[in-house]
Amino acid sequence: PKTLLQGQISKSLWRGASAAVGYLERIARTEQDAKVATASLNLRLNRASLMLGGTYSLVVPRQYGLNVALVMPLGERTIGMVSGNSSPTGSTASVEMDRSIPLGPGYGYRVQSSYLDQPNAGSEKQQGGFYYQNNDGYYCIEAAQQPGANSARLIERGSLVFLHKHLLLSRWLNDSFGVVEVPDAKGIPVYVNNQMVATTDSRGLALLPWLVPYNRNLVRLDDANLPTDQTVDIEERMAVALARSPVFLLYK
Repeated sequence: PKTLLQGQISKSLWRGASAAVGYLERIARTEQDAKVATASLNLRLNRASLMLGGTYSLVVPRQYGLNVALVMPLGERTIGMVSGNSSPTGSTASVEMDRSIPLGPGYGYRVQSSYLDQPNAGSEKQQGGFYYQNNDGYYCIEAAQQPGANSARLIERGSLVFLHKHLLLSRWLNDSFGVVEVPDAKGIPVYVNNQMVATTDSRGLALLPWLVPYNRNLVRLDDANLPTDQTVDIEERMAVALARSPVFLLYK
């Protein structure tokens, strides 16, 4: 844009509530100029959160948009959400439930049903996905259904790591990571910064994805599964990795 002017004022109200108003002005070189006023209100309803918002164009055509969303936590990693929005071109409404995948081995899912109401037609859409990851990789299946089109896809992502003469399968790696070796100790949970991210395999190896580069990452073992006749120095270790580089930790 040739010129962009934007500002917002927010105010905390009573406990768990806030309001905001804003203004945006854009003078474009090739696109249509825009002047838009915005307003929002966030309310805390016990465990749930209610969000109301709106936009109004100050130039012709004077379009508007209204939206509302209710978000309810349903567990440690699960939320439910009901949302809707309206504008001169149509309205949408949706119901969604999400369970996020953990940092370590585990599963997550997403289910959504939505309805689009346009001036000349309406349509429904259902979509969902199931996601699973373990020490060896990431897997998911997703499907969607709408009038005249059904789709599904399978996804598998992983990495192959060779470090200190050890070959390991892993989840997808795109940043710093670590490898822990506890010789001949299978099924030992390994924690990074107090989050369980992996368990040792039959060789006593565990791969730790997503270490924070150039920072001290606290690595520790849960010794509850260690054989009683095996002595291992389980003192907490600090792992500092360079960007997109590995570190190797040997417990013996």
